[in-house]
Amino acid sequence: MPSTEDPAQESLRIVPVDDYVIDLADIRATDVPRVGPKAARLGQLAADGWQVPDGYAVTGGALGDWLRRPAACGLPADALSPTPS
Repeated sequence: MPSTEDPAQESLRIVPVDDYVIDLADIRATDVPRVGPKAARLGQLAADGWQVPDGYAVTGGALGDWLRRPAACGLPADALSPTPS
């Protein structure tokens, strides 16, 4: 029996926030590929006892998913198209 759901909706998945946003207290120097060098350094400094502001990092995976599926974020399909000059 064929699916009655909209095919566009089938490609969407619910992603746990933990896949996209990480507290600085949970980040270490080894997390550079996931959160970038600045957040990794701040997280490692905090782990080493230095005072750093509370904060979080948005992962590279969040950006990648947003770029691949702007409609999942409520944007029109052409939202990321270059504008004519």
